[in-house]
Amino acid sequence: MRNPPRLKLTFSDRARPVDAIRARYPNPTPPAAGGSYCVGGALLLYYASHLVGYRRARRLGFPPSVQIAGVLELANPQLDRRLAEHFATQIVTRNDAYQIDAAWATLDRALRWRGKPERAGV
Repeated sequence: MRNPPRLKLTFSDRARPVDAIRARYPNPTPPAAGGSYCVGGALLLYYASHLVGYRRARRLGFPPSVQIAGVLELANPQLDRRLAEHFATQIVTRNDAYQIDAAWATLDRALRWRGKPERAGV
């Protein structure tokens, strides 16, 4: 069985990965609001565009938390499955509650995570 590809994207030392994602997908919405993507969808769209091309990635606008967790694991090898699922669930919950800034903050925390699961409240 092959190992999944690691996402090798370059960000400057001072830039946060979430800033690059947010710049490209600045207007996420909850599914009920009728937009085309949520915060988790922005993550998938951004990373999928680097792997498979944007046209094939456009259907990823409102992914379930399990898909978000999978991309979080690829984007940040410091996350294990349980912790990635924890962050993904928080992102979806906050996004769906119209707490978009809180969902972005959770995504930022997940992408920059370097700690232990206990520190995330898992």
